[in-house]
Amino acid sequence: MKGSKMMRRIISTTLSLVLAVSGSIYAVSSAKAADVELTMYSWRVEDKAFYEDVIRTFKAKILELILHTSHFHLLIIKLF
Repeated sequence: MKGSKMMRRIISTTLSLVLAVSGSIYAVSSAKAADVELTMYSWRVEDKAFYEDVIRTFKAKILELILHTSHFHLLIIKLF
């Protein structure tokens, strides 16, 4: 009796989790399907200088990372 009650509880919990996860995946995938157009500076134009600085800094860091990584790879290739 105890074994079958425990088994029913395990099965119902597992099914509940599967349904919750599949529902969440469906909701997220449906939200991703919609096209969104994003326009920079259309809402708060007074922040334009700040965001341009953030973008400039980001691009510089990315370039630095790419150059550093490629130099590292070249060093590894030279070693072997």
